[in-house]
Amino acid sequence: MIDRFFLLTRMLLLCLLLSTAHAQATAFPTGAAQIEQREIFNHAEHALKQQRYHDLRTLMPQLKEYPLYPFLVYGELLARLHQLPTQDVTTFLNQYDESVFAVNLRRAWLAELFKQKQWSLFIQHYPSGSQDPISACQYAQAQWQRDPKQTLADTLKTVWLSAKSLPKECDQPIATWFKKGLITRDLRWQRLDLVMNAAEIKLAQHIAKSMNKSDASFVHLWIELKKNPAQLIQDKTLTALKKADQIIRDQIVDDVWQTWYQKSSTQALQQASLVLAEYPLSTAETAKIHERVGLQLAVQYDPASLQWFEKIPAKHINKSIQEWRVRVMLYQQNWPKVTTFIQAMDPLLRQDPTWQYWQARAHDALGEKTQATTLYQQAATKRHFYGMLASEKLGLTYSLNENEPSITQPILKQTYTHPGIASAVEWLARGEIANARRQWQYTIARLTMPERQAAVQIAQTLQWYDRAILTALQADSFDDIKARFPLAYKQEMLKTAQQHGLDPAWTFALARQESMFINDARSSAGALGLLQLMPKTAHMMARRNHIPLKHDDALFDPHINLQLGGAYLRDMLQQHQGNIMLTTAAYNAGPGAVRRWIPEADHIPADIWIETVPYYETRDYIKNVLSFSVIYDHHLGNKQASLKNRMQTVQAKN
Repeated sequence: MIDRFFLLTRMLLLCLLLSTAHAQATAFPTGAAQIEQREIFNHAEHALKQQRYHDLRTLMPQLKEYPLYPFLVYGELLARLHQLPTQDVTTFLNQYDESVFAVNLRRAWLAELFKQKQWSLFIQHYPSGSQDPISACQYAQAQWQRDPKQTLADTLKTVWLSAKSLPKECDQPIATWFKKGLITRDLRWQRLDLVMNAAEIKLAQHIAKSMNKSDASFVHLWIELKKNPAQLIQDKTLTALKKADQIIRDQIVDDVWQTWYQKSSTQALQQASLVLAEYPLSTAETAKIHERVGLQLAVQYDPASLQWFEKIPAKHINKSIQEWRVRVMLYQQNWPKVTTFIQAMDPLLRQDPTWQYWQARAHDALGEKTQATTLYQQAATKRHFYGMLASEKLGLTYSLNENEPSITQPILKQTYTHPGIASAVEWLARGEIANARRQWQYTIARLTMPERQAAVQIAQTLQWYDRAILTALQADSFDDIKARFPLAYKQEMLKTAQQHGLDPAWTFALARQESMFINDARSSAGALGLLQLMPKTAHMMARRNHIPLKHDDALFDPHINLQLGGAYLRDMLQQHQGNIMLTTAAYNAGPGAVRRWIPEADHIPADIWIETVPYYETRDYIKNVLSFSVIYDHHLGNKQASLKNRMQTVQAKN
């Protein structure tokens, strides 16, 4: 690992220094000196782990110019925070503020100051605007030690308005706020709304104990309705809730109806009219329920959704409603209504390439060719899924709008030698990827735009693909498509595509969408690696294809992940008769969901099918993968491929 990065960093540094006369002005040693310092650092880090602080302090003077020196200073300081080395901590926080470990040290320092009741020092070092509830509660206690009369109302809201149980460090401050009468009735109900929407029932019961008898009874009723939401339309519930304040009634009905829908969507939809008729709800809450019912019907392509949307006052017509009115009509291929509803959109939304394209498509279907052409031309100027489709309608080449930023040599060198970037690169060279990523992101947030653009180039040179992609966005380099869509793991990717008969550009696009080429990516659902394979699926493919897979972590190996992922994509394509669009949808939402979305009787054009996919995540996923495929066609020099070739008409089940 270090050998590869030694070569890469040497190559990059050589590039940086070619146009400067002062080669000796590098920020940290390179070549043999750097290798020697890495070895010393290994010994120092080992001494730190074994708490041999005398040995550590003996080695540290030799590493003052080494990029990771602040980590050793941080480790040494942590070991003696109990001695309250105030000057040393302050010096570190000032001198090494470019190190992500300054954040760690400040957190540990505050904890130690609080433990030792050093209230003035705690307040002095407390970062303003902190959203950490533990630190905020400790800050409140420290302030009260200096002035018991303070209210600290802003701090109270930061702490109190949480859907989850608060840490034990907040017990005393919460008790003090209660004693001061600052946790008002309104604040209790605001928190209860968060807590009940998160289904934190025990916490709701705990909060109810601090309420008056009447309010507590509404909390207990809410909890019972949460368990059995069908009781919402029973006479005794109607009678009880009509006695509640408007805002309380709105909160309870809103949450219970949502719970009801989740448990029994058909029943909840059938009873929605009764709920609205029986409960005196606010205009905003009534509009919210109309919207929810309308949207649930809309994703089933039910024209009855429009009747629910029509009852919503104009000021409550939001983006989702405007878009789904159009989608319902698209599914029906009711082109006059498509035009009407797009024209009724907010002007800014109407200018989005999505709705420019669909307005053009409607004009086209109605025989209004001039209007269609004008709108297609407007959409076609964008590097966007619908911009690409519009280009194909007009027979034009895609507008990829590629523009790589021009970076001066001084800026590139200044960025490469920046202490934070140098540290991130060195952590990467050592294979300590978590520290590398944390340091990189911490540093990028503090750089100027030109420096961020230079950092993109540095990440590209290091083949650190995911940092190049993310940093390009942070640098507003949206048109730097080489950085944003790299040919990562090119030989492995092409080999996989060839071996399994896959479209190479599509394979790149899937990996880019799934993981941004983070080889050790792990999703919240447990999917792993470049192609985000679920372990169960991976082991199944390994058995079928006689590919060794001893443990799940092997999926972090790009070679293994692509082997198994390529085989899975091949099988998925076969299941969907070679339809790339449907396979893409199934890769995200699962084959079962895609089967449900296939029309029963009539065929449906591919573009309409994509735009009316009920899951917004899958809808955007398909658009991204297909448009990314066009960009990868460009990178691979494939001039014959087109978007429409990957978008086949969806055949009906019958």
